[in-house]
Amino acid sequence: MNRYRYKFSGKIIIVASIGLLLAAVCLILNVLRLVKLIIAEETSVYAVISIAVAMIMSVAFLVLITALFADSRYIFEKNFLVTKFGLIKSAADYKKIKQIVWFKEINKLTVFHEDESFTNVVIDDGQFEAFAEELKAHNPSVVYYEDISSADKK
Repeated sequence: MNRYRYKFSGKIIIVASIGLLLAAVCLILNVLRLVKLIIAEETSVYAVISIAVAMIMSVAFLVLITALFADSRYIFEKNFLVTKFGLIKSAADYKKIKQIVWFKEINKLTVFHEDESFTNVVIDDGQFEAFAEELKAHNPSVVYYEDISSADKK
């Protein structure tokens, strides 16, 4: 069972890192608000609920973004190509994949399915051929080719 890690762009990493930092700051500030509220013994239902909601949202964001970076990959299982994007998981039956195309001009690898849908594979471009070969090993009828026609027009 081979795995190929999802390749995040630099911009996504920066934005997510800023989001993680802000969520951590929000969590810390709300813990301090809660401690201050408890010490002052002036608890109101509104204050407790607003602090709890802010803390829950911060923790949820921290968990989602951490899971996204820790577990985003393509996995070749026995009968399915599994795409994991953090907590989100989908599977495509190898039998329903008809072709895989490497668009060289834009450096994208795309998997086309029988139902005319497609999936862009976002991995390190040095792994494109290995990914395609692995897919062909699971379904020999998959057609693989490199589209260089747009690159020839330059």
